[in-house]
Amino acid sequence: MLKALFPHHDWADADGLESPDPELADTGYFRNDPDADSAHLRGWHQVLWSKKLPAGDQLDLRPEGRWLRDEGLGEYMSSDAAVPVWERWGEVQSFHAEAQPLLQDLGRGSIHDVGWRLYDMGGLILFPGLQVNRAWTITQAKGCTRLRIADRLDLTLECIRLYYEFLRDHPEHSATLSTESDRTNPLGSVLHRYRWFFELFGSFDGYVDFWLLDDLVVKGEGGLSVNFLLPRASSQPYDFTQEWALPADQHEYCAHLVAADDFVEKRNRRMAQAAAQLRHEVEVCPECLTGNGEAHRRGWR
Repeated sequence: MLKALFPHHDWADADGLESPDPELADTGYFRNDPDADSAHLRGWHQVLWSKKLPAGDQLDLRPEGRWLRDEGLGEYMSSDAAVPVWERWGEVQSFHAEAQPLLQDLGRGSIHDVGWRLYDMGGLILFPGLQVNRAWTITQAKGCTRLRIADRLDLTLECIRLYYEFLRDHPEHSATLSTESDRTNPLGSVLHRYRWFFELFGSFDGYVDFWLLDDLVVKGEGGLSVNFLLPRASSQPYDFTQEWALPADQHEYCAHLVAADDFVEKRNRRMAQAAAQLRHEVEVCPECLTGNGEAHRRGWR
């Protein structure tokens, strides 16, 4: 297999292999977790995100162990495969068989094919990497809060949007989140443990712009709002106290996979354009760079 060009994944080093194990193309993804074990992935994160912050300071990342350490702050960040396919989650396995032909009729291949593509850089992001007082990190919380977040990047982003509203209304650093705030923002307390991280970007707009998440938001009169990947019955603001994070049937599951697939493709393009400006740092996929790579993308495994 040819070496993948940025932003397509090639995390073989996570498994100690010279090239991806062909058995994994159909039976799984990686034996080890690329977020923790792939030096190649950490190198791409370093190149892509070592750049100016909205306030003008520089994020200067260096690989250190399984993390990336910012030289200026001394803080650690870790990779997160942030767009789930839930292929092995029991909550959605009951309608896998019905979702599969729907997905294939749309030209997306199998559920596993989509899951494989979501490991491209467009589906990955960095969050603070170390626990505070042995409590969950953001990555752990978004994956373990199954009913209300279910590892979804779009719902995590909505929690981040709500948290920036909290920071705007409570600029004092000693502010604590109320029980009611935690109820309406299930990641609120977790995000607040890492307030230093969110203060780096100044605002929700700055966060979205820095992490190239433009295709996961829409701009309206009130500012940016999250463009959710799972169909919703309501057009009202998202209600974490009432809404279920997982699809309810095969049609919703298929719709989520298609939306997730499209989002990662679009973010791949943004990343390719950003990486191309670095010229010598990484070899960029030309189809992603020009935005003409749909057939090419469909063929990646």
